[in-house]
Amino acid sequence: MHFWIIYFFSSLVVSFLFSQIFKHYRSWVFLLLFTFLITPAPIELGSSGLAPSIFIFLYDLVLENTFSFRSLRPLALSLFGVIILFFIIKTIRRRFF
Repeated sequence: MHFWIIYFFSSLVVSFLFSQIFKHYRSWVFLLLFTFLITPAPIELGSSGLAPSIFIFLYDLVLENTFSFRSLRPLALSLFGVIILFFIIKTIRRRFF
């Protein structure tokens, strides 16, 4: 549990600092990178342990030599949800504010 708290805040800081590089797309880069870093996935097929999905994918690819998109499914769903939510919020802000 402590790992996730530390990882959450460090991902928040990294996303914020990296988004400062881009002037016009600051919020877009922040949301995508934060979602990319924070989305959890099960470590193994039947386990209850969670880890960041991108790191599980890289671990499977490099160390276990297995090419499986199983660990990237939660990431794809999260990124799709964030993109839809971003466009909804942007449309509401443009229309009412």
